[in-house]
Amino acid sequence: MKAELLVDAQANLGEGPWWDESSGQLYWVDINRPALHVFDAATGRDHSYDVGAMVGTVVLGRSGAIYLAVKEGFARFDMVSGTLAYLAR
Repeated sequence: MKAELLVDAQANLGEGPWWDESSGQLYWVDINRPALHVFDAATGRDHSYDVGAMVGTVVLGRSGAIYLAVKEGFARFDMVSGTLAYLAR
């Protein structure tokens, strides 16, 4: 098997991949940048969202909500507004 580069995201420290089978998207974070990335396997496109806080990992909730573990605690991330709503600090 040969590895193939799918996205040249120039990540500083890429971590925490989360595959969403229903949407065919891979969610991952760039810890030091700090950014959330969403890679769409069907289109080959990767979209980056500025999180505004050092981020360690991402998980998706049952309703499709995006939750991030950030330096200051745990938060829900809104991709439309780009804002964090802290659940715990």
